[in-house]
Amino acid sequence: MNRKKFLQQLGLGLVAGSSLASSCEKEGDITTDQEDCKLTARDDLGPFFVAGTANVVNLNTQNLPGTPMLMMGKVYSGEGNAKPLGGAKIEVWHADDNGAYHPEGAGDVSQYPSSAVTLRGFVLSEADGSFSFKSIRPGLYGSRARHVHFKITAEGHQELVTQSYFLGDPRISQDDLSKNAGDCRIVTYSDDGSGGIMGTMDFHIKTS
Repeated sequence: MNRKKFLQQLGLGLVAGSSLASSCEKEGDITTDQEDCKLTARDDLGPFFVAGTANVVNLNTQNLPGTPMLMMGKVYSGEGNAKPLGGAKIEVWHADDNGAYHPEGAGDVSQYPSSAVTLRGFVLSEADGSFSFKSIRPGLYGSRARHVHFKITAEGHQELVTQSYFLGDPRISQDDLSKNAGDCRIVTYSDDGSGGIMGTMDFHIKTS
């Protein structure tokens, strides 16, 4: 039995600081077979990447309604028991509770009024590779599985564009982008005890 099915049956969740959902990749831009969880797999950028967003701890700068979400993890240089990577820029964006992006467009943040930009921004990994950010759980966009977008850049490493998914989402097996994602990009979220959820995902990125 693979770890995903095991977790689904037991209903286990991640707790802060754990790394049950880590990272993965196979060769190529986007995988077509089950990922091997060595380097974090690339995934589609999507139509709503906006460059130049702010360094924020809480992406929900407009206080939009939704379930509070805390995501944490570490960035590593290379596969397996690799060196933690500090100073990595982790750009994050996702849909709101109703499945809409803010803005529903691309380009540079300077093209949009500040009131139109939320649920996106970036954080930097600490010296030990750790990072965290707050937001709200994304809603369902179109026919896609529930997901969060990431773009990770670090000196001496290849840029990584990827997405994470939510354990237990029935759309994962139907979504052409998520259906081959390895267990490592399907994050287990647990109740944080105050009405929100929290989960952990680590990233292993390839050196240049």
